[in-house]
Amino acid sequence: MATVTGTLTDFGLAALTAFQPTLIFTADSPAVTTGGVLSARPIRVTPASDGSFTVDLVASSFTTPEVTYTLRIEWLDSAGGYIGLDILKGLVVPPGSSNIDTLSSIPISRWWVGVDPPPNPEANTWWLDTDTGDLKEWI
Repeated sequence: MATVTGTLTDFGLAALTAFQPTLIFTADSPAVTTGGVLSARPIRVTPASDGSFTVDLVASSFTTPEVTYTLRIEWLDSAGGYIGLDILKGLVVPPGSSNIDTLSSIPISRWWVGVDPPPNPEANTWWLDTDTGDLKEWI
């Protein structure tokens, strides 16, 4: 197992305790590991009052296929009604103990298909030139 720790706050660095937050870690697919099959059933974690949390997950490299995790953060309003969520995708969990801020993630790629290049391309943008068949990447 890999132990992931961290603290959940808002951008003002305040804990979300009053909003009853839940962190939900979900593998991107079922997988196999030594001696068994792993279900992609979500793992739910409730942070402590200061926002700190700890969760045990199977390290990505210990699974076949190697899984990545999606972290979904849900919170409620003061009346207990659902209000919002955040989603982080492509988290790679290494073996051992890690802080959430050290988990790597798979960069998002953007694709552009056409004769003209994409306007204002960002890093990880791919362009398939339909006139020449060339494939180019902005890094």
